[in-house]
Amino acid sequence: MDRNLATELRSLIDHLAARGVAMLSVRQGDERLRIILDAGTAPHAQAEPVTIAAPGPGVFHARHPGGAELACIEAGDFLFPVARVGEGDEILEQQGAVVGFGTPLIRRKGKA
Repeated sequence: MDRNLATELRSLIDHLAARGVAMLSVRQGDERLRIILDAGTAPHAQAEPVTIAAPGPGVFHARHPGGAELACIEAGDFLFPVARVGEGDEILEQQGAVVGFGTPLIRRKGKA
């Protein structure tokens, strides 16, 4: 793998992890790239709280219906992951609330 590509991918992953993104999926034609992050992906702690917003409209679930600590947006028959919910995270919307694009859902506390 090209060193610049590896550096750019690491930067993208760090950026996603710092904002609480659990998964990124990109499709172009027949090609598809999916990045799934686990809770320990971020290499450094964040100093300020980060607000995680809805990526689109739907019904908010603070926990995945299967019980995982993963906030989701339900749109039609699909569940779209928003972020893993951890200790100290503040849930800003009620379970089952109808939300729109950009609605603040979770406030992730900063760590020094």
